[in-house]
Amino acid sequence: RPRRRGKYRKWRDNFEALRKYQEAVGNTRVPSEYKKDQCLASWVDKLRSKGKEALTEEQLFLLEGIGFDWESKEEKFERAWEEMYERLKAFRREHGHCRVPRRWAHDQKLVNWVYYQKSQLLRGNLPRHREQLLNEIGFTWKQ
Repeated sequence: RPRRRGKYRKWRDNFEALRKYQEAVGNTRVPSEYKKDQCLASWVDKLRSKGKEALTEEQLFLLEGIGFDWESKEEKFERAWEEMYERLKAFRREHGHCRVPRRWAHDQKLVNWVYYQKSQLLRGNLPRHREQLLNEIGFTWKQ
């Protein structure tokens, strides 16, 4: 039993550190390489990877109370990519092609994203499934 109490105390200590971080920064997205408190960073990473199922109702209640962000960095990155892909598809529906002009003031974020995809392909860093998705909608790889 004492071991369990120690584990609970450690959880509460980590939670308090996260609560203070949230108050100071405004969110619970502690960077994985958070130099100020590497223990907190790895604890938050573990929370996300283990998921809600690994927690008690009280722990879940506390985390939800401070707006804990369950989404991993990888999931956020994937969701952001998919959102930009949808914006490109909307551009294609409107204009009949995927050639977003480099100086298109209407959506500079889309312009940057399109050129980033091209540079990722040139460097060999664009995942094959993304290249295929872009090819399916007639993405123009040439400048």
